[in-house]
Amino acid sequence: MNRDLKQKENELKKMNREIVRLRKNYDRAAKKYADASDRKDALITLKGFIDRAQDLAGRMTDAIARAKESAPQDPDSYWYDNNDELNELQEEFNDIKNTANAYTNVIRTLKDAEKNIRSLEKEVSGMNLNDDERMDELRSLLSQAYDVLREAWNMAIESPEDAVSYLTENLDALHYQYEETLNGEE
Repeated sequence: MNRDLKQKENELKKMNREIVRLRKNYDRAAKKYADASDRKDALITLKGFIDRAQDLAGRMTDAIARAKESAPQDPDSYWYDNNDELNELQEEFNDIKNTANAYTNVIRTLKDAEKNIRSLEKEVSGMNLNDDERMDELRSLLSQAYDVLREAWNMAIESPEDAVSYLTENLDALHYQYEETLNGEE
């Protein structure tokens, strides 16, 4: 019986470490995108998940404390009275943690995509092409890439997985067009 409570306490410690990690990821993203209005909704959603996880950790702490208090009074049933609640809290936490991790990953993916687009933008601005039409097409493709990025940020609020799929699919197609235009193929 006591071993089971120790296991739950260890799970709680892991939960708290995970919450600290998620908060650090959130803080980094919030700092980087503090002025980006199209990203605020995704960040607010991520913060909400982290706050819910913190609340669950608090509820689990309380449930473990109740189990410890009731153990000396009723050694046979204290675990059964509290185990279901502890398992439900752990399961709910895992769901929230997985969702928060998905948001963290999509934010990282979108940040990397933005970095790649900016790199291509610098590449285009440094080119000495004598073909104005081709330069305009390259700039247009970069503009479309930023539009895809903005749309992916908006999609990230509802479904991080769909946002990454949309981003990857559309940026791959635009990158292919970019390479063709850059090489003078059409």
